[in-house]
Amino acid sequence: MSDLHTYKVMQEGDADGKYPRPAPPSTEVSRWFVASFACFVLLILAVILFPVVTKDRGSRRSITLSNMKQLALATMMYTDDNDEHLPPAESWMDVIEPYHKNDRIAHDDSIKDRKDDEYGFAFFEPVSCINPWSVVDQAGVPMLFQSVLMGRNAHSDLSTLPSIPRNGKMNIIAFLDGHAKAFPPTWPEYPITVVIDPSLAKEQEDERQ
Repeated sequence: MSDLHTYKVMQEGDADGKYPRPAPPSTEVSRWFVASFACFVLLILAVILFPVVTKDRGSRRSITLSNMKQLALATMMYTDDNDEHLPPAESWMDVIEPYHKNDRIAHDDSIKDRKDDEYGFAFFEPVSCINPWSVVDQAGVPMLFQSVLMGRNAHSDLSTLPSIPRNGKMNIIAFLDGHAKAFPPTWPEYPITVVIDPSLAKEQEDERQ
């Protein structure tokens, strides 16, 4: 009986009497495992890196907004010293530079691979040399803005606003009252009209006296 049992085991096992080892997993299963692991790693990297990219965009927007506010302030200081008239559009960067004394803020650092002679800010041409106090709705009329024009002393209407904003989904614009704000590329939804009312400037002058 013992010999018969041994014979059956020998027949069911391999030549040396041992049972065969389990077959290795198929190539298809191995590829599926590798692909799943790769996707998992990529997902983890995306979770880690996405906040960094978002933070970088937010940081660049904050820097651009700060620079724009400083340029707007320098422009208003120039205006105060020049009989309440804004600078000429064709030389606005040159004439306000003594008021901020920092050429770096005149360059838009949100421009990727920006060259030293590229600026990316423009003056709103319709308000060149006017008295800002005479403008109706100063808070709604642009003064400076991000532009696709890269030259120094760039000036134009709002048609040169970047259609694809450099700061995530927003363009930075400074207004005649000195404030600056980020807007989506759909702004403005209607043409900006500069309405002049000389009596407003007279009222402002009386208040200062």
